[in-house]
Amino acid sequence: MEDKGYEQICNNYHQLTDVRFKLLAFVPAIAGTAIALISNDLSAFKASPLPRLIVAILGFLVTLGIFFYDQRNSQLYNALVKRGKKLEEELNINGVFSQRQARSLKLFGLVTIWHDRGLSLIYGSVLGAWVFPIACGVQWLWNTQLNTNMTPTITVPTIAAILALMTCIIFILEIHRLDKKA
Repeated sequence: MEDKGYEQICNNYHQLTDVRFKLLAFVPAIAGTAIALISNDLSAFKASPLPRLIVAILGFLVTLGIFFYDQRNSQLYNALVKRGKKLEEELNINGVFSQRQARSLKLFGLVTIWHDRGLSLIYGSVLGAWVFPIACGVQWLWNTQLNTNMTPTITVPTIAAILALMTCIIFILEIHRLDKKA
């Protein structure tokens, strides 16, 4: 009976892993392409910011939704690993769960490498990148509404890039915090 439960845990574990790898392959590629297309011609973007702003906001929200889904996937994945490890002990199996390595890899001997750190870098970067066209669109709409023709000391794309980088860092830190909580 427990063998069947162990088999089911292994199947679910592999399915969750497969979903994660597919998301990590498609999300950055599709988002990166969409962001590049939206932000490709900044003069056209500036002339008509609203449609691109709406697409960027929707892209950000879709990416955020996929990130939420992936976080739930991580919770289920961790529960399966814990249950699988327990069943391997009970069945006296030297399996995939009991053989999991501790977080021992370090990039340049300094930065510990693990799944959720990779996730934080990917999702933080993609969400931050979506902020670039959002910030450009909001600023250009704002300037249009104010009929401002003044030359700013910092350009709209520079401000947008700073906001995108800040968003990236904030999401990376938050995802790390969530990982520690889990």
